[in-house]
Amino acid sequence: MKRYGNLYQQIITPGNIALAHQNAKKGKGHYAEVKMVEGDRENYLSQVHEMLRDKTFHTAPYRKKIVFDSGKLREIYKLPYFPDRIVHHAIMNILQPLWDRTFIYDCYSAVPGKGIHAGLARLHRFMKDRDNTQYCLKFDIRHYYPSLRTISSRSHRVFLHLMFLSRIRIKVSCRTDG
Repeated sequence: MKRYGNLYQQIITPGNIALAHQNAKKGKGHYAEVKMVEGDRENYLSQVHEMLRDKTFHTAPYRKKIVFDSGKLREIYKLPYFPDRIVHHAIMNILQPLWDRTFIYDCYSAVPGKGIHAGLARLHRFMKDRDNTQYCLKFDIRHYYPSLRTISSRSHRVFLHLMFLSRIRIKVSCRTDG
């Protein structure tokens, strides 16, 4: 596996943090937190840079919201826009291109341009090839985000490297009806 250096320095650059804010606020311009940051943009982005540079950033506690979606109640967990979502986007701006070159093609979750519809279309293509398709695995990572402990700036690197694989619970469903 190829090793990449100086990633943290790339993540914390003021230019990357400004780009992270631009990406994080897309479609969320009506949020009070986004308006707050936009009202004093340079100050807030400078604070994010300083938190990351000084390694004092700590992930805020998740906020839980109950929504009724598709006929059932769902728990939604989210972090505040400032600074957490900006930091998340700053990390992803640098790591996503590396991951895109590293992961297999058939990764769809939270990958730009590859969502549930692209994954479903690819699955349908595979299922038409009955001669070469013997197994199919469906799994769900249940309560993944709430199970994560508060992540410090230092452990963000560990989190992104290990992806908390030891914390994943897999539910397997099998169907054999050809």
